[in-house]
Amino acid sequence: MSSRRLLGGTAICLAGAVSAVPIAFGMAGFGICEISLSISLVGSVAVEGAIVAGTVAALWRNGWWAGALSFSVTLCLGLLFATQGARIASILLCIVITILVAFVVRYPGPNSLK
Repeated sequence: MSSRRLLGGTAICLAGAVSAVPIAFGMAGFGICEISLSISLVGSVAVEGAIVAGTVAALWRNGWWAGALSFSVTLCLGLLFATQGARIASILLCIVITILVAFVVRYPGPNSLK
């Protein structure tokens, strides 16, 4: 792996982790960060996580999970503060979508699992 790909993937993971912090608090309804929960919010967070996870999975074939975890683990901060079931379910849905996108980018077809 070239140093450009290594630094690029690291920068994308860092950007994904940093951007997930306010999203996590907002989706959890924590304090001043609280935002109303909607389908468009969940969809846009899932798209952002998919972009981070998919990009890192395309750059790092053997470390396809790194981008998904950098976004998802940070998004788990929201689970600590979420009190409503809908907020918990939406955060978990975004985490699952992020990991699935990274998996599909890394393993696009049945023959690639071998």
